[in-house]
Amino acid sequence: KAVVSTQSTGRDAFKSPPLSGLSHYFFRTSQQLNFKMTRVVSLVLLCMSSVVYSCLVKVETNVASATSSGWGGVASRAVDGNTNPVYRGRSCYHSATNGDNTLTVELKGSIPVSSVKVYNRADTCCDQRIDGATVWAGDHKCGTIVFDSAIPVYEIDCKGVETSAVSVHLSGDYLQVCEVEVFADDAASSCLVKS
Repeated sequence: KAVVSTQSTGRDAFKSPPLSGLSHYFFRTSQQLNFKMTRVVSLVLLCMSSVVYSCLVKVETNVASATSSGWGGVASRAVDGNTNPVYRGRSCYHSATNGDNTLTVELKGSIPVSSVKVYNRADTCCDQRIDGATVWAGDHKCGTIVFDSAIPVYEIDCKGVETSAVSVHLSGDYLQVCEVEVFADDAASSCLVKS
């Protein structure tokens, strides 16, 4: 929608910030172009910008367990609330073998899981080991992690599958995860607007 208006002042009448969700563009023909006129023609284009309504909330986790653990990297480190990606920070889980490994995080009840964030180990010796790990919401495979050295956290879409546990599985290499965060849609709360 476009609105064209005229006014008889050469001063900039726009003082307030743009309204939320609108983009404002002004075309001014006075003084800037050195024309001898006192009337300012302002062309105002009001364009609705895309607005994302975020209702995702972090789900409280219960306990974590794993098929194996080694080098002091117990499963509970994956849900300790500490996202430190350096292993010597003592906040990363580490499997004992490079065979079939699964880290399971239990939720406090059955919850429609929207997404899962997996925090990778950042030490350059071992960060690539996460490649090929699969993320599960119960028996539903949410997706596969494709390693990228520029990505410290992988967010996997689980499409609202209802489950009481999520897991990360990896075959053929050591599984190392520094934190697992689970998110669900919170239909009961007010959405926060993020543009």
